[in-house]
Amino acid sequence: MSAAATPPAAGTDPDQLHVYECRGPRLPRTEPKHPGLLGLWMEPPYYYLFFREPAADAVTGWLLDEPGHRLERCYTLPYSAWRENIGTTERIGPFVIGASAECPDAIPAGTLTIVLSRGLAFGSGLHPSTRGCLLALAEIHRRRPLTTAVDLGTGSGILALAARRLGAHRVTALDCNLLAVREALANARVNGLEAGWLALVASGLDALRPSPGEVLLMNLEWPCLLAALADHHWQAWPRVVWSGFLENQWPTLQRRLAPGWAVVWRCVLEDWQTVVLAAPERTAPGAGTGAWARS
Repeated sequence: MSAAATPPAAGTDPDQLHVYECRGPRLPRTEPKHPGLLGLWMEPPYYYLFFREPAADAVTGWLLDEPGHRLERCYTLPYSAWRENIGTTERIGPFVIGASAECPDAIPAGTLTIVLSRGLAFGSGLHPSTRGCLLALAEIHRRRPLTTAVDLGTGSGILALAARRLGAHRVTALDCNLLAVREALANARVNGLEAGWLALVASGLDALRPSPGEVLLMNLEWPCLLAALADHHWQAWPRVVWSGFLENQWPTLQRRLAPGWAVVWRCVLEDWQTVVLAAPERTAPGAGTGAWARS
């Protein structure tokens, strides 16, 4: 299902997030009507409502219209504890990552700018796994120009945006969380990259068959990564990036490699590992390892 997006306001980070943790038997049909609502984060059977100010009355009224759902607890936390804020700019390989209100007009020649509206979804560019994936994309593109990419667990959309900045004419951003899909779409619009952009609410890759594309990005939390690898749909892509795992977890993932797959690039940043995998040589146009020297 495609999701519409309402771009978040730039430069308006709340100091505190007011979080209402609810539990229910199904996805909520609506969201609370409150001007301070930042989004609904879904981890069934739990649903987290984020507000920039206290909103107990709005949540209580909303629950009356969502039979079977109940409030488990409420708490506050600093915004920075949920998502790290980037500074004025962050340079990562050929990319310059900036907040929408702070990204300077003058940037170093030869760099690719990615502007991120402030939001709740993962992917500010600061986490080592995200940085590893950005470097992996740059290396993939250096060896063979990038044309299409799929980003599973897109979060803020930063990796899909990076693929578009490198010249990919079509990217597909997938996330199981509607809030993340909305934010990724908003960031595509902020960057003027919505053309050739498809964002879908999906928990797996089966919705994309039979045309997977050229590169698959899988920067996922460890349990989600293991689940995504178990269904084997990822093997339809000729080049795959794995990230979101620690170096001591790599042996477990190596056992998931099918015969013929090769690790052609890897990096470790602060104990977080990112690898690029190349599929066995295939006869389909554009498939195989091409310029990659197997190692």
